[in-house]
Amino acid sequence: MRILSLVTDGFGGQGGIALHCRHLLGALCAIASVRTVHALPRIKPEYVEAMPEKLEYLDCSANSPLAYFKALIKESIVAGRWNLVVCEHMNLLPVAAIVATLHRAKLLLVIHGFESWNRPSFSSQLALRQVDQVLSVSEVTKKRFLNWSGLKPSVVTVIPNAIDTDLFSPGPRPDYLQRRYGLKNQPVIMTLGRLSDQERSKGFDLVISAMTDLLVKTPDLRYLIIGGGDDQNRLKKLTQENGVSSRVIFTGEISDSEKVDHYRLADAYIMPSRLEGFGYVYLEAMACGLPVVGSKLDGGRDALLNGMLGELVDPDDRNELCGAIMRALEKPKSVPKQLSQFSLPNFNQAVESLVDKVIRSGD
Repeated sequence: MRILSLVTDGFGGQGGIALHCRHLLGALCAIASVRTVHALPRIKPEYVEAMPEKLEYLDCSANSPLAYFKALIKESIVAGRWNLVVCEHMNLLPVAAIVATLHRAKLLLVIHGFESWNRPSFSSQLALRQVDQVLSVSEVTKKRFLNWSGLKPSVVTVIPNAIDTDLFSPGPRPDYLQRRYGLKNQPVIMTLGRLSDQERSKGFDLVISAMTDLLVKTPDLRYLIIGGGDDQNRLKKLTQENGVSSRVIFTGEISDSEKVDHYRLADAYIMPSRLEGFGYVYLEAMACGLPVVGSKLDGGRDALLNGMLGELVDPDDRNELCGAIMRALEKPKSVPKQLSQFSLPNFNQAVESLVDKVIRSGD
């Protein structure tokens, strides 16, 4: 079997979708019947990690729509016949459908979050008719996708995101980070994510506003906001308006090599979000032993197994949010046994079963 995968970014990329691309490409390459996987990233990577043997990662196609289209034509004509086309983002579906039609290949669409919760462009809606199967990262995303797509529920398979527990594990607070941020063993809550002025969906502002109530009960509390973006100035101004600027720490972007240490610096992970398709950060935090507070309104429900692995709150209910944060701070750190459900071996097995289902569909 030969597979062509159209991705936004993957190896060398940042964020949840890039990580999912890496995991999915690895799972595809691990299938015994797969001879080769070619991936065309839409965004040029800053660096590229070690990749699976069967993978050809064609980063020369990235960053220019024209260059991407030329590389896609080359892969369609010169590289030989594809048996399966995997489209890792709704925006790439129109061109993925064309390639799948030209090669009489099966088409697998991957949906992550809010990009698939509402009707996309007309061309994407037309291309959806060519899709054989859909992989959704969460039940929330599946339900919202089905609300407008008109596809049968049997066409959409939920395979939740996975966590590599070899990379994330509990550990002591790193001294070098305590020195960097001026901490002296104070209780710390944290949120990690992009500070986007366009989305404002992670809930940073909600936690900042709740700090005034939280500090009454826990005067030494610190809130660690990890990530960069164009919403940082607004959030900093919000800390000043609420009188908590000395208790909220903005780290800016951090390197992947320091991510685990930042989780270990905290006592609880808090993200009252609205637009998460799933939320890798929940898995990472739990793998590092942190009690977690997530949202009832989005894919965080799937990551926390509907409240089994952490507390779910209505982001707009400040009292509910504050109560959940206080309870999280009182819990001891531990890695929940049920986190094993999100292991990479389970993910790989589920992907192989889905690929087999896609290839056999219509037979």
